[in-house]
Amino acid sequence: MTTATLSAPDIRPQLSSDDRPAIAARLAHEHTADIAALLGDLSAEEGARVLLALPDPRQADLFGYLPPDLQSRMAHVLDRAEMARIFGAMAHDERADLVDHLTEAQRAALLPGLAQAEREDVRRLSAYPDGTVGSVMTSDYATIPPDLTTVQAVAHLRLVAPDAETIYTFLCAR
Repeated sequence: MTTATLSAPDIRPQLSSDDRPAIAARLAHEHTADIAALLGDLSAEEGARVLLALPDPRQADLFGYLPPDLQSRMAHVLDRAEMARIFGAMAHDERADLVDHLTEAQRAALLPGLAQAEREDVRRLSAYPDGTVGSVMTSDYATIPPDLTTVQAVAHLRLVAPDAETIYTFLCAR
């Protein structure tokens, strides 16, 4: 078990001077869950500035760690283009969860920024009631042709799904 070494007073000097490179450097080696906990101790405006100081791929990962109420507050603060960029990079299931917690106005602003296939994916995943298996599933998956060897299958997965959240099962069709 690790103890959080990061607190709001540690980052406030960089926030007050809006020193994004210093914020990014301070957080570069922190675990995403620790940064998410830090954002919970900041205002939504401060949290958005911390979030935007991070490299793009890390922004979506961090946003997915945030509790729904903080995601919603930060969605109010971030401009439409920033939010659409972060939203587009989030895991499919996390996008659907976020949409479920946004206001109708926020949805109307956010969803048109996505490609048609992504909008349909979000709508399909969001349609499942909370507490059902469908509400926690993802539509982000990889397939492996049945004629590959194990070594080829692993190489294929590394190529087609380098950022896959998890890979649970290999199914063989014979």
